[in-house]
Amino acid sequence: MKEIRSRFKTVTASWVVALFLTILSGCGGGSAELIAAAVNLTGSWDVSELITTASGICSYRVDDPPDTWSADVVQSGNNVTVTITSGDNVGTEFTGTISGDKINWKGSYPTSGGTTTVKETDVTATDTSFTGTANWDWTDGTDSCSGTTKLTGYKS
Repeated sequence: MKEIRSRFKTVTASWVVALFLTILSGCGGGSAELIAAAVNLTGSWDVSELITTASGICSYRVDDPPDTWSADVVQSGNNVTVTITSGDNVGTEFTGTISGDKINWKGSYPTSGGTTTVKETDVTATDTSFTGTANWDWTDGTDSCSGTTKLTGYKS
């Protein structure tokens, strides 16, 4: 059990970093028109994520303390580039969009021998903070889990 707990702590930390990147990278979704960005996310950010629900092999993570990490964000209009500066994925860069004060994304990324897929998000931002949730799945082809993570970020 200790080996599984350690493995999925790494999975979740990696997932969180990728999730924040994905949050700020937004896919925009379908044919919806983008609304002018109502926020300026450019700067350094400190992020905390907490798994609020989880099922499958990583259901034990619900009681774990929040994971934290940092990122640098550059925004130009509705476009955003995020570079992770601390945590498991230092140097990883993502791009995306913002519509009004909503950051929307979907995506997949490799982590701990498997793949995490962010299925949907509900994130709202100001110039200095963001909060929201993301629904996700993780699988390595044999084991799997799914859940919801609460995200909170503050410009540092």
